[in-house]
Amino acid sequence: MGFIESGPAIALWAAALVSAVTAAAAWRLRARSAGGAQFAAMMIGIVNWCLMEGMEAAALGVDTKVLFSKLGYIGTCSVAPLFVSFALAYHGERGSFGPLRMLLIWTIPVATLLLAGTNEWHHLVWTSFSPAGRNLVLYGHGPWYWVWVAYAAMATCGATAVLLQSVPGCIPLSGDRHLSSSSGLPCRGLGPRSTSLRRTLFPAWTSRRSGSRLPEACSSWACRDFGSSTSCR
Repeated sequence: MGFIESGPAIALWAAALVSAVTAAAAWRLRARSAGGAQFAAMMIGIVNWCLMEGMEAAALGVDTKVLFSKLGYIGTCSVAPLFVSFALAYHGERGSFGPLRMLLIWTIPVATLLLAGTNEWHHLVWTSFSPAGRNLVLYGHGPWYWVWVAYAAMATCGATAVLLQSVPGCIPLSGDRHLSSSSGLPCRGLGPRSTSLRRTLFPAWTSRRSGSRLPEACSSWACRDFGSSTSCR
């Protein structure tokens, strides 16, 4: 088992270090921040992902590279579901972590991790490993890999939609039109449309609240300047 330093490996290890510092800070402040524990866990997953990908980039030999790719899947498969968990916790949905919902969040990631670890038996994740020069290996992808990609994309988009509803920088006007409290300019996308997107992506986790998670009160200048067109609460 040999290794060689390379630019991609160093960059990935640097990213792992930054992620580790972020994870430590998030864990220390978890009691004061909604979703802090889930965010810290997600960052730990990114640490593993970057660290193992760096080892894969530096490793010599196809077998060694595949080994580190498998170890990296521990982090790879945890980031998307933890991002969803963080988004829900940050949005304030403490009741969204029942056994059934956790099963829905984690089934595909856990299956992907197990299939990656046993890929030699079925080739559902990787179908081939082809050396490509400059210590690179091209991975051929099997059908389950694309199932994982679809899940990760959908989870990321859904979690982002949930987080957008928690952004405190917009004050509701009417319909799906909002006013930015920082610029005074209209902004869009944090009202009924994002709620509809969230219902589509996460029908079981639709909030009991119909609106966004917004500040308790509008700034006084906003209420004065926009009067009855601004909803203050």
